[in-house]
Amino acid sequence: MLLQCCTCPFLSVCTHMSLLFDCCSRGSVVAKVVGYNVQARPEKYVREVPMYVYEEMVDGQKLTEIINTKHENVKYLPGCILPDNVVGLCLLIFLWMVSHG
Repeated sequence: MLLQCCTCPFLSVCTHMSLLFDCCSRGSVVAKVVGYNVQARPEKYVREVPMYVYEEMVDGQKLTEIINTKHENVKYLPGCILPDNVVGLCLLIFLWMVSHG
């Protein structure tokens, strides 16, 4: 799990960006805390908290779709609702977003 809060010279839209890598149960708990902290300080952070999600199927749906629609990691931490600013991204989209800002 990589949790990073840094000044982003490569991103022109923000002063700080939170990055969360991993969607395991611990990663989901950290995403929940970081998501609520970012919502509480909108002037300091970029609103969205990207979370890398290994793309797998759960009950016929992609895990990223479930996380982004239900705001819950039903596979690794069922019952724990994530803030709406936590966004599940598959690896390719996550890497593109980080590299392009």
